[in-house]
Amino acid sequence: SVVHALLDAMLVGLSALEREALVRGGSKAIMEGTLRGVYRFLFRLVASPKRFARNAQSFWSAYHDSGRVTASMLGTNETEARLVDWSGHHPFMCETITEAIALTHQAMGLANVACTRTHCV
Repeated sequence: SVVHALLDAMLVGLSALEREALVRGGSKAIMEGTLRGVYRFLFRLVASPKRFARNAQSFWSAYHDSGRVTASMLGTNETEARLVDWSGHHPFMCETITEAIALTHQAMGLANVACTRTHCV
């Protein structure tokens, strides 16, 4: 509840464009902090959308203490991920994580990645 209150206060008065810039900047900072130097090289070398889908829950659990993730490949260039039972959900965090997933796939060496949230509580 403290984190949610902090996020709510941080977002007061922001336009949609300012909020979007904050989402992108925050996601980029998270990914750059996670994938630096040799880790970025190794990630690009071994990571793939199939591995991401297969290990989605492990990736999620490394950062969050609630929520269950399932991911599946819908085709060569499309993955669907579902997150349920995330007690820490906040709309801004949900947007940031969606952007981070796109950046994760870009770090795999993929170009023109789009990540679309289709449902959110």
